[in-house]
Amino acid sequence: MQHYNRDICLFNEVHNGPKMPVNIGLPDSEDFFEQMKELVKYVYDVIPSILSNTENIK
Repeated sequence: MQHYNRDICLFNEVHNGPKMPVNIGLPDSEDFFEQMKELVKYVYDVIPSILSNTENIK
């Protein structure tokens, strides 16, 4: 494993600042498929913000 001495930002951190992981629950939960659909929609909706904000990360 190589180390590059660089922090990797979490998705939400790049999107809107908080260092909070995206949580979709366990794959065997009853609503996992619905959670995945919501996650995909969330990612799709915030892509413009992500692209804009990545330009500001050094």
